[in-house]
Amino acid sequence: RYGLADRFAAGGAQSAAAGIAAVQGALVRLIGPIGAAGVLAWDLQAFAAVGVVGAVRRFLATGEVDPLSDPEQIRLLGLVVSSLDDAVRGFLLVETPWHVLHDDPRSLLGTQAVAGAIASVVWPAAPGAAPVVVHRTTRRPVERPADVAALADRLPDGEEPAGQVRVERYDDADGPRWIVYSAGTVTFALDSGDEPFDLESNVRGVAGQRTDSQQAVVDAMRQAGVGRDDPVLLVGHSQGALNAMRIAEHGGYRVDGVVQFGGPTRTIPAPPGVPVLSYRHPEDLVTALGGAAPLTAGTVVVSRSLPHGGRLPGPATGKPIDRVPAHAMENYRATVVQADSLDGPEVQGLRRRWAGFFEGADGTSTRFRARRELPVSGPAGPAPTAVAG
Repeated sequence: RYGLADRFAAGGAQSAAAGIAAVQGALVRLIGPIGAAGVLAWDLQAFAAVGVVGAVRRFLATGEVDPLSDPEQIRLLGLVVSSLDDAVRGFLLVETPWHVLHDDPRSLLGTQAVAGAIASVVWPAAPGAAPVVVHRTTRRPVERPADVAALADRLPDGEEPAGQVRVERYDDADGPRWIVYSAGTVTFALDSGDEPFDLESNVRGVAGQRTDSQQAVVDAMRQAGVGRDDPVLLVGHSQGALNAMRIAEHGGYRVDGVVQFGGPTRTIPAPPGVPVLSYRHPEDLVTALGGAAPLTAGTVVVSRSLPHGGRLPGPATGKPIDRVPAHAMENYRATVVQADSLDGPEVQGLRRRWAGFFEGADGTSTRFRARRELPVSGPAGPAPTAVAG
């Protein structure tokens, strides 16, 4: 009953946001540029008002002000992202009640199309223009993980020399089974050079397009020897969660489940027959960038509100994650530990379903590093000459 009520509330908020966006889109069409400027100004004022109210409420509760970690603003941002298609359809005067009640990110003007349009403008080169090369860096014995917390501990940091992907093999009586870990975003630079786990892969992943980081994970799986019919558990944080969901959706492997932390994946439904365990923080800005959608069948969401916006102890590192501490993997590890201690029936049910990945003999862990193979530029140099020997 609680789950039904929660889905009803989320669906109602999404439909209300879609209706408002559609009406505003139609007003922009009907009242011209000056009126459009007024509508935009009203939107900005409304968003600012929500931000001020949230900031005051958070200050009274914690003595701190941090707009980037305000749950209400982040929730509103997710609704705005999911309603962009409704605003466009309203402007074209083609919005229908069905569109208001059913958000389809795959529609002609849906979230995926908007993300695809952004990608085509910012990165006009077709995805995959520079080949992605994946090579093995390490291979060593590994104990089988005992629980979800162990999965969180083993997620690779993409900046490590060992690489962005980790593949573990465990042999049972029925054959091998695999756990595949994908790192999150390594760089947010628009021109990331040879790094495939970048902002472009984020945007194209939300758009449902092929991305270099997804290709890197699939290539690592192929090199490790993952069979098409072997059971696979996919684990990812941030962009790694996006990779896991897209590979489960159309990667061609037998995926028995996905465990994701802080991914921009709210509008990506769980593929049929693939259970998804999703950890989210209401203060995590990144989760809202994928839009907002009611909980879909096959997905269990574990949420924990973080004190002080999730700020970690110690000095800031200067990395972008310092501005969104609720997205840090350290905070998600703490959430996993607390959720496991509560012995929730939903999480424990998934753990029983995935018992084959947590129980049995030790296996082998292999790390992979992926790089784009960029064309070499520069002076051509002197022409070759032939010398008689």
